[in-house]
Amino acid sequence: MSEETTKQEGETKDGAPAKGDILAVLIDLANSEKYKDYKCFSVSGMTKFEDKDKVAPGEMAALSRELLKAYILSGRGDKETFIKAHVNSGLVFIQAHEKLPMMAQDGIYDTFTCGFKHIKTCAIKGVIVAEPDKFEPFVLIRGDKEDDFSIIKGDPFPNEITKDTIDAVNKIVHGEE
Repeated sequence: MSEETTKQEGETKDGAPAKGDILAVLIDLANSEKYKDYKCFSVSGMTKFEDKDKVAPGEMAALSRELLKAYILSGRGDKETFIKAHVNSGLVFIQAHEKLPMMAQDGIYDTFTCGFKHIKTCAIKGVIVAEPDKFEPFVLIRGDKEDDFSIIKGDPFPNEITKDTIDAVNKIVHGEE
């Protein structure tokens, strides 16, 4: 997560988080009674777009498909205009998820968890980040106690297992950590 995402910029006059503090917004959502049925709150943006008629699960997030459909049906433009407006544009989306979501190949957290099991997901809003090239997607996970949160950066279920991941797991398994 970039410093921009995590830094505290104070509060506004009404006590709300300062504009631009995405982490504070996610914490407020996680503490909201409206989203009590959701355990995970994500923020991610579209990083690529596969221009094909049929996509396999995990290639394009459900949110991306719905955004494309709404964009075209609203008359704002075609698929090419949509791609220019959304891919690596600085527009990121906040969503609530029942469980830890997978990240689709397009860079958006999806409506599936590990093993492509469908989970309840709610799109909340889109926001613009000031420095899109420094933005890293992440998921805020609400714990069982008040103000108990964890953060996972990037894809929580990567397709490739790196040497660093294997080393970290070995340390935990062998009690070195």
